Amino acid sequence: MKPKSKLDQNKGKTRKQSKGSRAEGCYVHILSPGAPSYSRTTWSIGSDVTRKQYDQFKDADGDLYVLVYYENRKVEPRIVLKET
Repeated sequence: MKPKSKLDQNKGKTRKQSKGSRAEGCYVHILSPGAPSYSRTTWSIGSDVTRKQYDQFKDADGDLYVLVYYENRKVEPRIVLKET
């Protein structure tokens, strides 16, 4: 059996739980029409995303999903609910 990667081991944990950081964070899955079409990053709750937004849109693992689109030649990122 393949050992779990560091990312798998930390899945569902906040940055504080997984890395011992003082800032609470979450994984953010970003879908966009440009290249790359998918990426994943970490946002800090309270500075990159509000606590209210995080609580409203987080999935069961505590991750957020962002859809990036263009409107009038302007990049418009939106936090969306993960469809199950």
